[in-house]
Amino acid sequence: MYSEDLNHPRHTFVSPQNDAKTRIDAIFTSPGFPFTPLYCHTRKIFLYLSDHLIVAAYFQPVESKKALRDQRIKTRRKVYNVNKMDVADWLAFTEYSNKYFKEHNLSKLESLKANRRNLNIM
Repeated sequence: MYSEDLNHPRHTFVSPQNDAKTRIDAIFTSPGFPFTPLYCHTRKIFLYLSDHLIVAAYFQPVESKKALRDQRIKTRRKVYNVNKMDVADWLAFTEYSNKYFKEHNLSKLESLKANRRNLNIM
């Protein structure tokens, strides 16, 4: 059960007949539920008229060690060692650079003056 005061949790329902306040909403999870509970709260329903509240629960997703490792590897930056490039690597780099230069009309950048503002543009 989630509440600001665990000894005196707030009500989730007020009876329109006699203003009785009760806690009638609950969320149950099994003992082997693989997610850690984070937070739970109630909200009013705006789609239709009801005197009940919506109970919303948020859980921490569990990621396997393999998934965490794969994500870490995917976000790792690649640092290229220029000293280890051979002739074939340089030719491939030159070919790709020329192609990129032509496709993105970068020849307009050749006429820019050498200063800090233009360096940021490039």
